[in-house]
Amino acid sequence: YSYLRIRGFDQTRIAVNVNGVPLNTPESHQVYTIDLGDFAAGLGLIQIQRGPGTALYGAPAVGGVVTLETASLPTTARGNLEMMVGSFGTSRLSLSYGGAIGKSPWAFSVRAAHVESNGYRTPSWSKQTFAQIAFERFAPNSVWRILLFGGPESTQLSYYGVPYQDLSNPVARRSIAPLLPGETDNFFQPQLQVMNDRKLAPGVILKNTVYAIAGNGYFRQFSLALAYDPLGNLTPTEIDDAWQKRALDNRQIGWIPRVAWSHRHGELTAGLELLFHTGRHDGSVTTGTVCSDPTCTTSSP
Repeated sequence: YSYLRIRGFDQTRIAVNVNGVPLNTPESHQVYTIDLGDFAAGLGLIQIQRGPGTALYGAPAVGGVVTLETASLPTTARGNLEMMVGSFGTSRLSLSYGGAIGKSPWAFSVRAAHVESNGYRTPSWSKQTFAQIAFERFAPNSVWRILLFGGPESTQLSYYGVPYQDLSNPVARRSIAPLLPGETDNFFQPQLQVMNDRKLAPGVILKNTVYAIAGNGYFRQFSLALAYDPLGNLTPTEIDDAWQKRALDNRQIGWIPRVAWSHRHGELTAGLELLFHTGRHDGSVTTGTVCSDPTCTTSSP
């Protein structure tokens, strides 16, 4: 996981946009960059501005605004292959190809990448796969952009710190892992963006963006003694050696229309955002042993 702060505000109060589409989740305003492994390799612009004054819309822009713009597509056929290796079993493979579609005004680009690492701590591995398909069409008075991207990620959780007395021991600080192998984060969040910029009159441009984001995944966590009480009983059942699956299913569809008017004193932009969102949280115990000893005590996970 990576986290961002601007002016002391965490990323729930920072507007992070991809081509103008909010990356902050509607439910918590949180930003999960782990779901977009190797995404930055396809960007053409990263702009960071502090304060709320630079945000045209969106509630979480108190700290600042981070604008991410994907790069323009190539107009001549070309491809690129990158292979990298590093410490702790880290590797990255990326393949891209694109160009004009015949003699039409359309251009296309496809890119696929896979990044994985064993991690500094044992175990703390991560595996991220990313794919992107993009189309662009340029006409004298209109520009179309269609972008579909995303990919699954799987990460072995290892977020607890190392005890202070073990920091000076290079073996201990890598091997101490309060979380067990199998406690993982698994998520897939593909996103579709359809953008159109149309010239209505000299200096007046109408911009429309329609997008859809689907997120589905789960945490897998272990608990030595789990107080299991889904029905609200007075005496919960204790489950020993319990493996829990905490799932999340998110769906959001949005429309962002904007009008930009360039005049001799500057530029005036007006717009709005319409967003429809549904989310479902689901928790279950997949394996475990029901405590039958009447003397055993219950504890929270």
